[in-house]
Amino acid sequence: MQAESEVSAINMVLGAAACGIPALTSSSSCGISLMQEGISYMAGSQIPGVIVNMQRGGPGLGDIGPSQGDYFQAVKGGGHGDHRNLVIAPSTAQECYDFMFRAFALAFKYANPVMVLGDAIVGQIKEPVRRVPPKDAVPAEDLAALAAPWRMEGFGRRGPNAAPRLLKSVYLAEGALAERNRMLMRKYESMKADCAFECVDTDDAELIVVAFGSIARIARSAIRQLRAEGHKVGLFRPITLFPFPEEALRALAPGTAFSGYGAEHGADGGRRSPVPFRPAGGIARIRAVARRYAGAVHRRRCPARPHAAGPQGELIMQAQELDALRPAEGESLVFDTNPVLNERPTHYCPGCHHGIAHRLVTEVLHELGVAERTILVASVGCATFTYDYFNVDGLEAPHGRACAVATGVRRARPDSVVFTYQGDGDMAAIGMAESLHAANRGEKDHRRLHQQHGVRHDRRSDGPHHAGGAKDHHFAAGALGQQRGRAYPHGRNYGPAGRCGILRPLLAGFGQARARVQKGVAQGL
Repeated sequence: MQAESEVSAINMVLGAAACGIPALTSSSSCGISLMQEGISYMAGSQIPGVIVNMQRGGPGLGDIGPSQGDYFQAVKGGGHGDHRNLVIAPSTAQECYDFMFRAFALAFKYANPVMVLGDAIVGQIKEPVRRVPPKDAVPAEDLAALAAPWRMEGFGRRGPNAAPRLLKSVYLAEGALAERNRMLMRKYESMKADCAFECVDTDDAELIVVAFGSIARIARSAIRQLRAEGHKVGLFRPITLFPFPEEALRALAPGTAFSGYGAEHGADGGRRSPVPFRPAGGIARIRAVARRYAGAVHRRRCPARPHAAGPQGELIMQAQELDALRPAEGESLVFDTNPVLNERPTHYCPGCHHGIAHRLVTEVLHELGVAERTILVASVGCATFTYDYFNVDGLEAPHGRACAVATGVRRARPDSVVFTYQGDGDMAAIGMAESLHAANRGEKDHRRLHQQHGVRHDRRSDGPHHAGGAKDHHFAAGALGQQRGRAYPHGRNYGPAGRCGILRPLLAGFGQARARVQKGVAQGL
């Protein structure tokens, strides 16, 4: 499918690949740089996928000529967090075809992104290709079997006693991230078993040229000419650039020192222990909430209202409203939990309404009977912890990219219920493009829950950290006028900052426009 940007493309691959299907995207240098965050999330969550990079000149915009300037970006991971991609470098059009089978086989074998690294020469060359799968091609059913232990599909499809799954890259418990990274390091080391290379005229060579991709073809021609002149020159062509076939190269030059691969991963940070929920404001806050919801009950049980005006009448009204909230005979006002909501102490800040939203959403999923085929997509921020409370299959998305990831999930699993859980900054600020384009495409059965930020507190201090979407250095899209934050003591000014609430009318406009287009198509216009 056509994505609106490279950022959305890699996140659609993340979502589709998380469902266990072979997923691929391609670009050239600049576009690959835009994909690095999503690739890092795939590596951290152990999600396979294939990324094709036909390199162009750089740095910056560079030119559209051939280049191999993305070598270090490819073999060192490229994104944040010291991850690694398995990298394959074709040099012919035939290898571009054959290596695609190998790329998907390796991606699913190691549950890791695989990059096919070409350049403008390989990408534009014209030469014959035999479109016959290579002998070592892995059948589609074998790829599906490799994906069976982790793929997103809705836990109900895995049997009556199956547990929900979670694909994520965040590990906040003490020592968890360090252990996770040690596991990834062991996996990267095991990839050396699939190193591939080609040796040309190296048996008697006194000089060995090391080259990959299109440059290896040029080197091969030069070596052929030098050999005709009597020079003993050979070619060593690494096919896998990571892991690099260093042992094979070392064997060709005994006594020569080569530097090996090594890396250190940083340890994780800690987080505070979960604390029970306590409503902010004590009994005064409870009374305020009770008054808000007591109206309907009061009208049902206390028809003698209203009372006389004045403070005394107000107190009488409050007392009767609170009395009306007491359960009648045979009636209970205790909220029953539902199996879609995990029972655990909340870690959210006092007064936060995420817990209420979690309960309401899980009740809907339970009442509709769709939890077993539901896939939740949430991204950075408080939504990161949504997976701890929802008893459904869950998938982590990069910041602001939940709609793109959910698009990939929905296209891969059209029979699943897919929804995103996002805050205002995630959906309407950094994720505005993904939100609007998902609406413009008319993604079916792709629900988005927009959680408007209220007052939040900095866990590292006693003072307010976020207020009404006002963050340390900027206001989120949902910040209301005159709401104040630490960095904005005078509140949001609509003049320079713009108005809030722009997402809903924009999404509504897309819906209206799509309805008009569909009406025109139906009328043959």
